[in-house]
Amino acid sequence: MRNLLPSYSVIYSFTASTRDSKMISLHILAWMSLSIGGWALANGILHDIEVIRGHFKEYDRQFLYYMLNGHIIIFSGIFEMISYAPIVEGREWGFVVSGAAAFGMIVYCSMIWKFLPSILTIVLQSGLFIALALSFLHIF
Repeated sequence: MRNLLPSYSVIYSFTASTRDSKMISLHILAWMSLSIGGWALANGILHDIEVIRGHFKEYDRQFLYYMLNGHIIIFSGIFEMISYAPIVEGREWGFVVSGAAAFGMIVYCSMIWKFLPSILTIVLQSGLFIALALSFLHIF
């Protein structure tokens, strides 16, 4: 009986450390989603403020287009920030919502690349999307 106890504790400590490392990686992913989402939210709000300050001479199609661009960034950031708690808890919908918002931002930045090359946004959103996809598929 004395010989089985150390081997059991070794197995328990191995599974506990694996579980703890998974929790750490979920917390890192959640903080990535929260911080990148907050960054996108702040950029969207600043974008809309600049559009209102600089281009609001008349209510026309161009003004609506610029405001829509800012709102796309704002809602992407909100969805990534909302996904914080579900990612920490390991719920699938948090990964899907945050990953979809990140993928949408990658597509959006690719579409406006000719007018505004947003390199940092593409790098951050791509990193978040890849990390979420790998974790969702249980690769890391």
